[in-house]
Amino acid sequence: MKLGVWFSVGGLILVGLSEIEFIKTTLWIAAVVSQLGGLLLVTGLLSVGWEKLAKRELTEEVLEKAGLGERVRRSGLAYVGEPYADTNQWSAWLSGANPLEIVVAYSSTWRNANRDSLRKVANTPARVRVALPDLDHDVTLRPIAQRFNISLSELRTRIREAQADFDDIFDKKSCNYKRVQFRGELLYNMIRCGPLIIVTLYSHTRDRRTNAPILGFREGAMQEFLRSEISTFIGDD
Repeated sequence: MKLGVWFSVGGLILVGLSEIEFIKTTLWIAAVVSQLGGLLLVTGLLSVGWEKLAKRELTEEVLEKAGLGERVRRSGLAYVGEPYADTNQWSAWLSGANPLEIVVAYSSTWRNANRDSLRKVANTPARVRVALPDLDHDVTLRPIAQRFNISLSELRTRIREAQADFDDIFDKKSCNYKRVQFRGELLYNMIRCGPLIIVTLYSHTRDRRTNAPILGFREGAMQEFLRSEISTFIGDD
């Protein structure tokens, strides 16, 4: 692709040079420079376009040969990547999100990184639901505390901070906001941004990691499953 880009740039330069008055006075030089520039430009654009098309077709062919193409489409998988706190990506997902449904342990890193985008949602008529662990239910809290290698006391402190912070962002704003507490083990974070549901996987190590992989699902079998999961935590209101 780099070679195609250089051809395109070189072609543009030559086409521009052919319009310089000094070169235009010598007709045959102007014609050669202009035609050579046009040839390089077209060659470069075709090279870039062909490479992108070939890669896309190769990817689709590999998926089909492996029997995964139709399965991936049915699952609704729309995004695979990292890191969890990529603010540019989240800004695009949160823009105009309705509903916005957040099911997390406390998610201080994500919350702080995307505060501006969350405040923009708060100033829209969006339906916003936030579900956090029940502070009085040790059976729910204990696995989360162990996963993050912190005490129950510290976990409760972080959840209280999340409660206050989400309320500060969303409560008494233009959005339709409600925060609830849930009981039950949280196996992964789930955030619904309109038609897209983002799942953040947890690490089995106790080291703090900010590069956890995230998966995004649109219409499909997985999205239906995740919508049901979210409803379990936040209710159906």
